[in-house]
Amino acid sequence: MNLNNATDPVVVPLPYFDGSFIINMQFLTGGIGLIANEDLSSYEDENGVAYQQARYVIIPADAAARKAAGIDWNDYKQVKKYLNLKD
Repeated sequence: MNLNNATDPVVVPLPYFDGSFIINMQFLTGGIGLIANEDLSSYEDENGVAYQQARYVIIPADAAARKAAGIDWNDYKQVKKYLNLKD
């Protein structure tokens, strides 16, 4: 979840807990639900900059994939680089 915007990202893995702000996920048939104690609606400011955007990456459950190239799968920047993800 990017808690900020694309030019100044604050990307956190889910579930996310910071003491007062909580974001969790719920896996559903055909979708993923986000559950939070605050409004997570994506919005744009007056300049059209989008905030609070969610992105999901499905990582295979096998051990080889988890250990691939020493990637920290909770570090979005490492995962993004390893999987060649675009913003």
